[in-house]
Amino acid sequence: VVKLLKRIFFITFFTEFLGATILAIKYIPEFGVGPGIELSIFHSVSAFCNAGFDLMGIKSPFSSLTDYSNDPLICITLIVLIIIGGLGFLVWDDIANHKFNFKNYSLHSKLVFATNFILFVGGALLFMIFEDKISFYVKKKRQVAPFLIVSLSEYHRQNQTRPLLPLMSLFERYDRSFSSSLV
Repeated sequence: VVKLLKRIFFITFFTEFLGATILAIKYIPEFGVGPGIELSIFHSVSAFCNAGFDLMGIKSPFSSLTDYSNDPLICITLIVLIIIGGLGFLVWDDIANHKFNFKNYSLHSKLVFATNFILFVGGALLFMIFEDKISFYVKKKRQVAPFLIVSLSEYHRQNQTRPLLPLMSLFERYDRSFSSSLV
């Protein structure tokens, strides 16, 4: 148990620190040293914990991360933090103990990996089939955490006749009722 707790603390703090450091590359030049570091740490922890809270309302009300929708450094960093945090402690323990020998993983870990794969790849493929301008970034963001990197209201205005419009509307209502990632 002590070994697992040490591993949990190490992976959590290391991953969040690395994520904050990468986010700081963009945030410090834009917001200054102090606020840039604070925003980097906050968004790294928020993404890792799958909370989806953001502080980008300081730029413009309810903007969330829409200003960074074309910034691969921010988007990929947040996606990786969400995925690593979402795997969970028991999966990390399996990876540490069995490396990449998938056959030796517990049933729990196998189910977590299979579910993540199906939701991420399957969902992205469905969006690519039914929608023109949707990306893997948007699919992963909608699946796990309510960070908003693309304005859904703008997406609706441009794609009024798309088949997934009702599904996207559900996400937009969720965003409006829950977090600071409002559109």
